[in-house]
Amino acid sequence: MECKTKSYRDSTQGADVLYKLDSLRDLMGGLQGKAMLISFNTLDKSSRARAKELNITLCSLSELKNLQQQLKKWLSPNG
Repeated sequence: MECKTKSYRDSTQGADVLYKLDSLRDLMGGLQGKAMLISFNTLDKSSRARAKELNITLCSLSELKNLQQQLKKWLSPNG
């Protein structure tokens, strides 16, 4: 899980964070690892699509009000 307050000005900045998180998940969690990016700011459309392809859960901007529920779902065995 990674938490950011950074404003992503372009898709390369969002991609950098996502690729780093993907690598850490693979390194630390193996086949059962999960990854989530919690961000105060939203990512652009291409970064959101990339997160989906990498199986990285996003919680940003308006979704933060439900962070507790998001975390419970993410941490559950079926989440």
